Amino acid sequence: MAVDISERRLQEKRLQESEKLYRTALEETSDGISIIDLETGQYLYANQRLMATIGRSGESIIGRPMTTYMHPDDRDVGQRYMKARKEGRKDAFSYEVRAIKPDGSIILLNVTAIDIIYQGKPAAISFISDITRRKQSENALRESEELYRKALEATSDGVTITDIETELYVYVNQRLMKTLGRPDENIIGARADIYLHPDDVGLGK
Repeated sequence: MAVDISERRLQEKRLQESEKLYRTALEETSDGISIIDLETGQYLYANQRLMATIGRSGESIIGRPMTTYMHPDDRDVGQRYMKARKEGRKDAFSYEVRAIKPDGSIILLNVTAIDIIYQGKPAAISFISDITRRKQSENALRESEELYRKALEATSDGVTITDIETELYVYVNQRLMKTLGRPDENIIGARADIYLHPDDVGLGK
């Protein structure tokens, strides 16, 4: 009897140590982390990093719906992805969703979710990061590239961009192709001297 009690206490101690280590890891990570009850759609856990990310460090969302603080237009996103994971879709583990901070500003979050068993119930653990600035940079770059391309196409000059190492065309505008009498051809990836007179090959080097 004494042996059984000792073994049980040892197991309980190990379990407590394991849970402490687990919780410390969740709190110390650089990602926001949440655990959602898949049956109720409510928060079972949210670390401080997540609360800081959404600007609500002093609040608790345990027991509240997973749609809390989500942008109204995105409130069905998490549910749709949970359903898709249940159906076995392999592309349903990562998605983007908008959240609203206390000052009304909107941030974009990347969510990577994995289905688990937590406290004996089906749940989803999510790793959440703020990608607002990255998306803004990507959008600014895309807009800049689009503006740049429109300017090159609108000019009255023929314009080319050539890879110096390979000497292959990486861009040619339509004005040049019309000048060469070849408006319907595509020479991206072709050698830069493709239409030069044989006597002039190598002049540009």
